[in-house]
Formats: sequence, C-alpha cells, structure tokens
Amino acid sequence: MRLIPVLLSTVVAVATLAPAISFAQLDSVGEGRRVWLKYNCSGCHGNNAAGGMGPNVQHAERGDVTEAMNGDAREGGMRSFAGIAKPKDAANIAAYLATIGTAKEPKWLDWWNPIP
Repeated sequence: MRLIPVLLSTVVAVATLAPAISFAQLDSVGEGRRVWLKYNCSGCHGNNAAGGMGPNVQHAERGDVTEAMNGDAREGGMRSFAGIAKPKDAANIAAYLATIGTAKEPKWLDWWNPIP
C-alpha cells in the first residue's frame, strides 16, 4: 500500500513536466526518423527498414508511405495511423527512408529526447 502514494506522485510529476518539454525542430529527415521510432515502425519493418514481419520499405516514395499509413487495417495490412499521424508525418518518414544506407541517414535511437 505504501507504493500507491509513490506511484501517484510520480504520475503527477511526469504530467506536470511533460508539457514543459519541447522538441527541437529537425529537418524533414530528422523528423521522419523521430516519427519512425515514435510509431515503432521498426517493430515490423526492421531497424533499417529492410523488412521483417512487414515489407522492405527502404526508399519508399511519399505517396506509398501516405497510402500505407492511412490504409484500412481490415485488408490485412498494417494498422492505420489515420487520426494519429500528423499531416507531415508521411512526407517526413519518406524523407528519412530515402536516406537509409547513405551518409545522411540519422542513427540516433531516442525519439523522446528534445535534441537527439
């Protein structure tokens, strides 16, 4: 029972501090990497987007990414991010995917850091 007050105080502290964190605006590639990690795309498409449970999406075009993100999961594909993803997320992910395997590819792992 002593654990409940500790948990409650932790939740309150996190809720209080969370709005104070602001993320540095990155270029479209960096924002794409941030969204790729945040939405856990690598869980299905692999760490380098070469495929896993989901298909290889390295160098996928913006239209394909948009269609996949807003698709209908009932068709047996990936879950839909319609209503979750921001308007620029698909374009940013496509920009990130275009850099995979190049010197411009960002490699950081912590999307939640304000400045990765």
